[in-house]
Amino acid sequence: MSRRRRRCGAPAADGGRGGVALADFVTGMLLLASALGAFAAITRTKFDAIAASDQHARAVAAAEEAIDRVRLEGLPRLPHGDADADGFRLVAAFTPAAGHGLAGAAGRVEARGLRLAEGDAQGLFEVRAVVSWQDGPGRRARVRLSTVSSAPTGAPAGEGRR
Repeated sequence: MSRRRRRCGAPAADGGRGGVALADFVTGMLLLASALGAFAAITRTKFDAIAASDQHARAVAAAEEAIDRVRLEGLPRLPHGDADADGFRLVAAFTPAAGHGLAGAAGRVEARGLRLAEGDAQGLFEVRAVVSWQDGPGRRARVRLSTVSSAPTGAPAGEGRR
């Protein structure tokens, strides 16, 4: 049996080219590594979106609890302090329950006199529950829910409107 050496890249006796298997392997591994890297990036993005969605749902639940308290019990007191750009003033501040698991969460119940196109909404307030939380380094997110409520029991008519 004669063994002849052949040059790299020269056709083999069976018609194939030597060294191609190694190049195919390296190319295949690069493609596989790229696909795995893309999959990992997409998975990370998916988990970030799921976490953001979960935090948003928890904040909405905390705001709904505050709105439900206002609907059941009415405003605890008249709005006071300076109005924001939308005309809402602070009624009460609250801390969302620990079960909501929001980092740095803070809540506010705010109100302003209800505005109607025709007539007067005597003694009615537009009430807004605002829940804000830490949504990452240096970022705060906020959820707002609104309802309508009557003035607190015993409050003079027209009081709390500025």
